[in-house]
Amino acid sequence: MPSESDHISLANRNDRTLCLLLGKHSDHPEWVATVAFYKAVHVVEAVFDNRWSVHSNGHNPRLERIERLLGLKYFQHFNVLYQKSRLARYLEDQSSNTAFRKFTDHMSADIVVNELVGKRLATIEQMSLSMLSDEGKRSLNCVHVTGLPC
Repeated sequence: MPSESDHISLANRNDRTLCLLLGKHSDHPEWVATVAFYKAVHVVEAVFDNRWSVHSNGHNPRLERIERLLGLKYFQHFNVLYQKSRLARYLEDQSSNTAFRKFTDHMSADIVVNELVGKRLATIEQMSLSMLSDEGKRSLNCVHVTGLPC
């Protein structure tokens, strides 16, 4: 099973990818949303490993575990990232059964950066810091207050 440090390493790789994408976020908003979500996945999995030595083997078990172990506020931020990344990948909002021709028909590139990265991902990271080991806290590259990790 991957360790906390393995997940932090993958979260930081996603962070570096976000840095590259954010420079051209208007060209790639669906990838910004997707990479932000997968960074959050690795942050939460690092927390699960450090706090409870548990791991998730899929999105639904992870969502259930987040709600049960980390609480509603954490779940809400994570779930928004999950739902928006699904919409970015499949162009369908499952909650309303609405299809889109392109992701920006649903959410502008600037809102992706401000809402998904600057608010949702940043909040998940900040909430997670207290649940990581000291090394995990030092190692995790977090989103800056501006929402831009670079």
